[in-house]
Amino acid sequence: HNKRVQCNVTDFGNGLYEIGTTLYSQGIHDLRIWHAFPGGLRGDYHYDTFFENLALSRIDKDINFEWGTGRLISRGSDYMSIRWTGLIMPLGTFTHYFKVRADDHARLWIDGDLVLDHMHQTRGDLQPARMKNLTAGVLTEIVIEYVEIIGPAYAQFMWGLSEDSLVTVPMENLYSTYQINHMPVEIKVVSGATV
Repeated sequence: HNKRVQCNVTDFGNGLYEIGTTLYSQGIHDLRIWHAFPGGLRGDYHYDTFFENLALSRIDKDINFEWGTGRLISRGSDYMSIRWTGLIMPLGTFTHYFKVRADDHARLWIDGDLVLDHMHQTRGDLQPARMKNLTAGVLTEIVIEYVEIIGPAYAQFMWGLSEDSLVTVPMENLYSTYQINHMPVEIKVVSGATV
């Protein structure tokens, strides 16, 4: 969940791309290049509440689940966790409102910023919607973490342009990502000579 700097990408139309950005801080940076595919977020389902014992990975078209007291996956209903990762395409250059309606715990990162943290109390839906400014046409990274302890289970990722207009984020605005081979590439930035 480190802070990200998006790069500019130029497509030469022949299978070659040029990637560039300006880094203002010296140190060691990781360059990661991802392919983005529309139609949902990647869901990593775990058999524990610590996101460690992976049960399965799949693409979920949206985050709008009402499991009740049933199973989240074929072999588990309680003491489980799910991490959804991917990108979101904004509705435009607006302030967006985001909410995770969940029982039991939830966290939400947008563009590397933790905007909702409800991991220490049940019923993540009790948290108010959070605001984030997004830019039209720019895919923005999101991470949603969900933990089911016991009892009824549900998870819903919602957005809107006001707190009163929240709806489930549709699959048309969600993108899953796959990191290309041989990533990350380590880049070391050093300052010039001091005079």
